[in-house]
Amino acid sequence: MMKRIAVLLAVLFLVFSAGCITTMTPLEKAAGETVDDLLDELDDMAEEMREAGAVILQTGGEPAAAETALKELYDDTDYSISILYADAAEMCIAVYPDIIKDSVGKDLSIYGTDEEYYAGREIALTNYQLLESGFYSSVLSMPLYENGKFSGYISDALDLTKLMDGIEVDLRSDFGYDLWVVEPSGMQIYDSDAEEIGLNILTDTLYAKYDVRAAAEKICTEREGTTSYTLMENGKLITKNAAWKTLSFGGQEWRVVVTEIVQTESSLMMCAAEEAAALIVESLDETAEEMTDAAEEIEEAGGQANAASHVLYDLLDDAPAIISLVYAGDDEIAISAAPEFMEEVAGRDMTIYGIDEEFHKKLGRIGLTEYQTLEEGVFAALMSAAVYQNGAYAGYISGALDESILIGIPAKEIRTKYGYGMWVVEPSGMQIYDTDSDEVGLNIVTDERYSAEDIRAAAELIVSEPQGTAVYTIQDAGTKEPVTKDVAWTTITYGGQEWRVGVTSAH
Repeated sequence: MMKRIAVLLAVLFLVFSAGCITTMTPLEKAAGETVDDLLDELDDMAEEMREAGAVILQTGGEPAAAETALKELYDDTDYSISILYADAAEMCIAVYPDIIKDSVGKDLSIYGTDEEYYAGREIALTNYQLLESGFYSSVLSMPLYENGKFSGYISDALDLTKLMDGIEVDLRSDFGYDLWVVEPSGMQIYDSDAEEIGLNILTDTLYAKYDVRAAAEKICTEREGTTSYTLMENGKLITKNAAWKTLSFGGQEWRVVVTEIVQTESSLMMCAAEEAAALIVESLDETAEEMTDAAEEIEEAGGQANAASHVLYDLLDDAPAIISLVYAGDDEIAISAAPEFMEEVAGRDMTIYGIDEEFHKKLGRIGLTEYQTLEEGVFAALMSAAVYQNGAYAGYISGALDESILIGIPAKEIRTKYGYGMWVVEPSGMQIYDTDSDEVGLNIVTDERYSAEDIRAAAELIVSEPQGTAVYTIQDAGTKEPVTKDVAWTTITYGGQEWRVGVTSAH
């Protein structure tokens, strides 16, 4: 139903108002038909119970005859877990099957199913609860009267999953819709994901993330209606429209909720985000390959400073996404650097960058640092390639990455193909690339530029979720007018770092 859930607050993700949904007529119709189907099944079961009750009364409630009647009832109904007959004193006389045999002879008054309980109704349905038998169920029960006098009752613990599975199969086949059912209390009594059955959508923490509870409260409060919500399924955020009607039977109410996946531009945007991520990984792979080759050349030269310097300059020519390079020994002292403005770095201690033997033991031959301000004043992430001598760690090459090349070229491809802008942020919120270069180096979680409520909500969602979609409104830098933007993002993990790669589309 609402796995790994994120719901739009005002302009974030979705609006819960039914007025924001263009048309829900087919969905509402399906919800009504589903209620009718469930009522038909419950009515059929009630009729079977009446016939069994008539047999029990004809035999005077004799235990053996009652058990035979219960067995026939069990065989004639498809959704019974266990059935029992209790007399007017609420003593259990007969059961079927034997899984509740221990109940025979017990006083069942703890359940409150006495003559007063049945007053004014021919059939009763309990809420979803844990039974003494260990099963969770709703219990369908029917009072028995002989010559107008209360003579006991039959109760049937229902297998709601089996009952509703069959109806959902038809619903999917006929309409392509999904089904879940909840009591007004919030107790979820059916979902195709069995792990969610028995959870309360109003109180369980699974449904507390973001503002999903607003949808839950709407469904549990109103007897019928429509809404939308966004959830995580198979690692992706999807939006669903929902319509519900209320089934009333035996004193119980169920909200019968029918849902459909909404196909919106967010699906296309997510494809674009994933394509952008793949392009960036390809660019990183190409740079890593050139750095690995250079590291091997330095190894062949025995780490000699002049030879290493030539290797670094060649690497600058071969890897356009690198701004500058340093070769440091295993003591983290710079031996060679390139280009010319970096050569004065030779002889300096490079420990401030945290690249050492442990760094490469953890990450492998290629590692990435976080984006940071480097000693030469450049803001960049460092890609590092380990250098070995005779199999032992002997230092590393580090290259400051030029995001305008590494990410900028993929960004141009995405804009050409989709018309979307592109950005990349770290989970810390640090923005390492944006088509608006003024935003590079700002933290989307803490910077004042992103302090508006809906922008901050979107930012917090982006840094906390590996992929998803959102909507926010921001002031255009040029026109100073508010602009609403859709965003979709995914995550790449490379060299020990995570980057959120996102695309944006202005309304």
